[in-house]
Amino acid sequence: MVRLPSSFAGPVRLALFLLFSVLSSTQAMYAHPAWGIVVDDQGIIYFADISGTHFGKVWRLDLSGKAVVVLDHFHAHNVSLDADGNLVTAHGELPHVMIRVDKRGHIDTLFLSEDHHSFFGGNATYAPNGDILFG
Repeated sequence: MVRLPSSFAGPVRLALFLLFSVLSSTQAMYAHPAWGIVVDDQGIIYFADISGTHFGKVWRLDLSGKAVVVLDHFHAHNVSLDADGNLVTAHGELPHVMIRVDKRGHIDTLFLSEDHHSFFGGNATYAPNGDILFG
């Protein structure tokens, strides 16, 4: 469990509330919204967003509240962190790919498939122990 220092717990809670409010109101018109959100041990928030476009984005919300695009044109429904705190997410369109983004922004491919029956990024998550879990 991540424990937020009291100095930024309030702003992070406010940012999460606003984020969920915006995503909830805009996602109602789409058939399959992104649901992924994760907070690292430093309090940085990562979330998936596919609203309004066929391909979406993965965002990072830093402690000051600044939103930065981590991955553009990336149809992710979920985001996870591995045991080292690296971002792990999967692209739910061709090619179906699960990637890891380290703290420097370097991207590693963990799994790649053109066959959505063998791997569909839209219903997968990554456990801290390295397991890939499918819904």
